[in-house]
Amino acid sequence: MRDAIGGIVSIQFILVFIVLVSSYLAFSVNYTKAFRAKNKIIDIYESYQGDLTNSNAQDKINSYLQQIGYNPPDNYLASITKDCPNCNCDSGLYCIDEKEASKSDELEKKYAEVYTFIGIDFPIVREILANIRFLRVKGSTKTITTLR
Repeated sequence: MRDAIGGIVSIQFILVFIVLVSSYLAFSVNYTKAFRAKNKIIDIYESYQGDLTNSNAQDKINSYLQQIGYNPPDNYLASITKDCPNCNCDSGLYCIDEKEASKSDELEKKYAEVYTFIGIDFPIVREILANIRFLRVKGSTKTITTLR
């Protein structure tokens, strides 16, 4: 009888370990997707000189996000407007916050901070981090100089 109880406890430890390792691996994959998405958005933003009104830029960003399978869960969308009030994106999958570096009569220098999000919705992690539903991956573009 003593060995049967020990076996059940061992199985529980093994199952908890498997769930933790699986959650960590899933988080790593989601982080990698968010990091790659951020880098590509920065590349596209810089190649179009910060002109997000260009539909080609939006199409390239959205097609790349679909290509890598970047699709964070919907439960974080309400928090984006709180954390990124100057969000400049149509899809809601990422946030581009444009900042002004300097301005003169002829030149305008600006840069942007790009945020992508990692959804946290794993069983044990959800209980430990109850108030945190997503993490941000932040990156900045180079300073872009344009004529006024």
